[in-house]
Amino acid sequence: MAINLPKEVRPRLITLATMTQEKFEQIMNVLKPMPPILYPSALVDYASKHASENIPPVELREIIYAALSLASGRIHTELDMQTFIKDAIQALEQSSEAKGLTLDKLVLTERLEQLLGCEVIAISTKASALFFSYERHATGCQILTDVRPVFGDDPTSAPLAAIIVHSLKIQYHEDQDTAREFYVSIDAGDLKALRDASDRALAKAESLQAILQTAQIKGIAPEEVRGD
Repeated sequence: MAINLPKEVRPRLITLATMTQEKFEQIMNVLKPMPPILYPSALVDYASKHASENIPPVELREIIYAALSLASGRIHTELDMQTFIKDAIQALEQSSEAKGLTLDKLVLTERLEQLLGCEVIAISTKASALFFSYERHATGCQILTDVRPVFGDDPTSAPLAAIIVHSLKIQYHEDQDTAREFYVSIDAGDLKALRDASDRALAKAESLQAILQTAQIKGIAPEEVRGD
């Protein structure tokens, strides 16, 4: 199966293939003990905070994003590890970025096997695929509150009354790429219902996390890794 390597991944793979073994091992020493993290940017931030000064932050970021991109591609192609890596390297060799370069395919193969087999890369990628499998994904919300005057028949006279109006703004991505938003008017009762529903959902999440912990299953909490 032909693999289409994203343009931004190609130079990252060349960096992976040409870096020293010592530097690669330093990167793996950062990744191996890391917990699974849902959001790629949060995963990179976590790795950067725990990396030694010997690892250039740019290279660390580039290698992690390359690994996540390839791991995601492997999920979609449903290829076994060896076949996917072989096809990925072949696609890299045929790219314009690798023109004139002599890449050590054995070294690159071994490094890709370690990266894609690393728990934080493999599990984080699968968790992200599940989490973003919905058509729409919320990215933010805001409640706007203002006062609306109620006028009588004569609009030049002072308002007869006023109402407090709340608008719930929901921001979301559709098909992971298109940013959209919509507004819903709500009243005080709706606010209380939203609060109660949120509290109940959080309580259920804590109960499920406790069950997962008892079963020694790693729970990935999206809200803890947004970086907010």
